[in-house]
Amino acid sequence: MSHLICLGIVSRDANVQLNLESFSPPPLKLQKLTLKGRLTRGNLPSWFGCLRSLMVLRLHSSELTEDSIRLLSSLPRLFDLSIWDAYKEERLTFTACGFPVLRKLRLQDLPSLAHLEFQKGSLVDLQRLMLGQCAELIEIPQGIENLIHLKNLELFEMSSELTRKIQERQESGGNHQTGTHVTIVKDIRVHDGPLLEEKNLHQPNYFAKIGIQRWMCYHVKSPESEVSYDQG
Repeated sequence: MSHLICLGIVSRDANVQLNLESFSPPPLKLQKLTLKGRLTRGNLPSWFGCLRSLMVLRLHSSELTEDSIRLLSSLPRLFDLSIWDAYKEERLTFTACGFPVLRKLRLQDLPSLAHLEFQKGSLVDLQRLMLGQCAELIEIPQGIENLIHLKNLELFEMSSELTRKIQERQESGGNHQTGTHVTIVKDIRVHDGPLLEEKNLHQPNYFAKIGIQRWMCYHVKSPESEVSYDQG
């Protein structure tokens, strides 16, 4: 166990909790880890903060607490994190100095999440942010302008209110006017309310104007229709 570099643990019974504290010795050389199942009291094991080599982490149905998120934020080599149906709180805050090398973050199927915040100095290397199926998240994440290296913002089945606000912010050049980085809306799919019209997304002159040289978007006309694809 102590020499493992890749590990996947899946609980087939949703009523059974994963007790990882008993791992002896803990797999401290892990580079990639997938956990699917409820954690005991929503807490990661105490040895998790010692996974100095962990680079890729997938958490599914884990019922994480915010304390567990803070524990993950100290991992020095973690660059790819997925939290899928694994966080039940209404608020999630990424604090300063946390996740120093994280480049890819996916938050998926978090039905209670209503407030997402990125404090200044957090996720300083994040390049790709994916948000999906977070129905209560209707406001633009607070402090998203602090993600200075963000290149791709992808939305999957998010509320029409959130996508409208993001589109309005992009069209007005909101981040650009303040001299901070402008994110690219790469993929917008709406699960509630009217879908965005193609003309609202397809604005190559605007993207070029604010310095974006490459962009991609998927135009969804209706839930039943085929998806068209444009690239600039």
